[in-house]
Amino acid sequence: MDVLTPKQANMLGLLAKRLSGSGVEVAITARRYRELTELLRIRGIEAKLVGRHGGGDLYSKLEASAERTLLLAKFAKRFSPDLAISFSSPECARVAFGLGVRHYCISDSPHAVAVSRLTIPISEKLFSPKAIPKSAWERYGISRDSIIQYDALDPVAWIRAYSPRPEPEEGLVIIRPEEAKASYLLSGGSDLGFLREFLGRLFELRPDARALIIPRYDPTEFMDLKRRFRNVSILRSVVDGIELLRRASAFVGRGGTMTAEAALMGIPSISCYPSAPTFIERYLIRVGLVKRVPDPRRAAEATARALGDPSHRAKVGRIASELLSRMEDPIDVIYKAILSG
Repeated sequence: MDVLTPKQANMLGLLAKRLSGSGVEVAITARRYRELTELLRIRGIEAKLVGRHGGGDLYSKLEASAERTLLLAKFAKRFSPDLAISFSSPECARVAFGLGVRHYCISDSPHAVAVSRLTIPISEKLFSPKAIPKSAWERYGISRDSIIQYDALDPVAWIRAYSPRPEPEEGLVIIRPEEAKASYLLSGGSDLGFLREFLGRLFELRPDARALIIPRYDPTEFMDLKRRFRNVSILRSVVDGIELLRRASAFVGRGGTMTAEAALMGIPSISCYPSAPTFIERYLIRVGLVKRVPDPRRAAEATARALGDPSHRAKVGRIASELLSRMEDPIDVIYKAILSG
């Protein structure tokens, strides 16, 4: 199993544990990436670090991927696997294909065009939420019969496994910036402009609110916000995101996974994702768990309303609880498919 992000560590870590308990020999590889390596430590997941994150420009990404492909190939040759599994890892899929090993892909991100083009066509099976139509994947060259869907969103797996009962702190807003270095965004900058406007308006409306920013990359790039606004904190170390979210009274996300996590935990969630809404985001909006508000001032106003409306919080909690109770366990679906061959 090749792990590239914290989300993947959460899900593949659980899958590896389930398979190992059935007598399957599992090796986990990962790349050097601040949030990932720290979460692996927190979760107690043993992984061999192979290669590095490519950073925020195309040449660096290509260079890191080429280096990592060779290193991963050498490891795979020694381990001699019968099956490779990844969340659209280009290096894992390419190495598996080159060595004649089956590759199973897990993904909820057809909007990630680059990695999908590099992985989906050479994957034997694709596992994905039913919220994403099969047609969204077929354009990448995989047949409908090779797509296995589960009636759940990915975070259901680790929310059920790791999430304690939410105990929100009044007025605490947790903010997750965008994944600016992802190939499907590559904005080349930070969220500072957006967050300055958002926080300025939020504190106008709710001077008692507190904001905690969870950086994806270098925490120091957000220190100007801490100097500008006294009620802002910047998380400097990597922590268990699920444990942290349980404290939030509201969540503001510029990305995808943590927005889905917060929503499924029953936390009023505002999506400010800086691109077209994903299939997962559309689903969460449709069921009433997420509001999409890309404009920073309007997002701040929506957040302030959420903080001051206990009935809305209770409604969101009920919707999330009902969804979690009826959704499938993605790990269960993937595990059974692996053992059945």
